[in-house]
Amino acid sequence: MTWRTSDLDATQISKLSMASHTLILSVPAATSDKGEVQIKVSLSFAPRDLPKMMSKTSDPCGCIIDAARADVVNACKGMRYNELLSALEQLCSLDRFPTMTTEAERVGCVAERAVCTGCEGSAQLQEIEASAMIKRSQLEAKMESAHQERELQDLELSASMSRQERENNVRRAEQDSALELEEAKHAKTLEMADRAHAQHVKHMREEREIELSFYEGLKARAGVDITQLLVAKETSASMARGTLKAVGPRRSEIDSTLTSR
Repeated sequence: MTWRTSDLDATQISKLSMASHTLILSVPAATSDKGEVQIKVSLSFAPRDLPKMMSKTSDPCGCIIDAARADVVNACKGMRYNELLSALEQLCSLDRFPTMTTEAERVGCVAERAVCTGCEGSAQLQEIEASAMIKRSQLEAKMESAHQERELQDLELSASMSRQERENNVRRAEQDSALELEEAKHAKTLEMADRAHAQHVKHMREEREIELSFYEGLKARAGVDITQLLVAKETSASMARGTLKAVGPRRSEIDSTLTSR
């Protein structure tokens, strides 16, 4: 078989493997903050269309490697160094190698896998990153301390509020108990007053019944007119009350005269 890429270039081959091929690359790149890094990438691809591959290139591996390098450089220049370190797993997907995937298809191959196996920065970058890590650690420690302090304050406030609530509950219970006792006393007083009034009404009714019974006996035995008797009795009572009112001022005058002497 003759692999001819031009009229002046022809390569004789007797055997071509269709198995997957794996390449390990170390790609120099620069981050957006001007950091120089070395990205290590493992690529796997396999031939699929021999006529297409033989007509397009004499070095399919070189085409795929160059395309992968371009993808790595493009990915790095859009990130800062610390961002790149946090996003290395994103370079473990063929989606982040569009140029390599397209180029592999162009030369009759198929890209199977792309894995970022590491990243090495310059000594200056590593020193900067180490300093940044220390600062981040210190900041995280301060944030954790502040968080714990806030939690402690919340616990103290919660305990204070719970204690105040318990004290308020005790105070309300005491007030409710005193109010219930006062209401019970008032109810007892009203009950005793009602009983006294009922007893007085009963006593008056009994006296009235005895008096009526007496007058009815007089009427039956002596033929006394009860109405005239009651009128005379009321008149005598009224005169007696009037006499007492008249005597009262005279007695006061006598007492005043004796006092002046």
